[in-house]
Amino acid sequence: AVRKLSALLFGEAPDTPAPLVKSVVKPKTSLLTGEANESLKKTAKFYQNILNEIWHQSHGNAIMYENGTMSQFLGGCYFKYEYAPPELRPDLRIPIIVKKLIPDFVMPIWNTEDEFELNEAWIVYRISKVAAKREYGLELGSTFANYVEHWTKKSYSVHIEGKPLKARYHTPYGEHVIDYSEQENPFGFVPIIYIPRLREGNFYGSSMVPDIAALTLEFNGRFADVGTLVHKLADRQWFGKNISGNPRP
Repeated sequence: AVRKLSALLFGEAPDTPAPLVKSVVKPKTSLLTGEANESLKKTAKFYQNILNEIWHQSHGNAIMYENGTMSQFLGGCYFKYEYAPPELRPDLRIPIIVKKLIPDFVMPIWNTEDEFELNEAWIVYRISKVAAKREYGLELGSTFANYVEHWTKKSYSVHIEGKPLKARYHTPYGEHVIDYSEQENPFGFVPIIYIPRLREGNFYGSSMVPDIAALTLEFNGRFADVGTLVHKLADRQWFGKNISGNPRP
């Protein structure tokens, strides 16, 4: 059921790296004429191309479909914007990528007047010793460690095992060190957004699982009846009475 609803959500989509849902930017029209001048149209087209390029270089096709699938039973999904320094990602035309976040790992503090805006957020999960070494150049004493990322509108920080992360990256330009103890937020807002499947008076969206529980039980019951009927018809026994002679089966 989840896969069917996810397929209906996006419809027919080509199997390409392009995002399943393309961004469309429309210029603001005049309140008097209801039209926009050519300069505003060109600017809107420019921003539209930027947004679609960011989605394309972020593997938008894959993360959109995965989030669309998970949101059916988790009730919603998270997207996160991330600045990618040109020193670390020289392959990107625009130094911004979009990532998906598993809702179980995000602890949000949202704006009560606008639930699509976060005032603060924590991202908490466990990383392995191997991942810490390969991704951040960090040596861990234990097999796993707690990764904690904290965002406000003004700053963000990353801690591993309670210590500020000082990541070492090897680039074509040499070793690059970034101190994540208290970095300035380059966006000016918390770059995380939660998209609910169906919001019903709460920040978190509603899962489809409770709605289909009774339907699934009914379907299973009817399917079991069909199995019982087939079994009885396929394994029939024959009986007879008042038969003379030697009957052959």
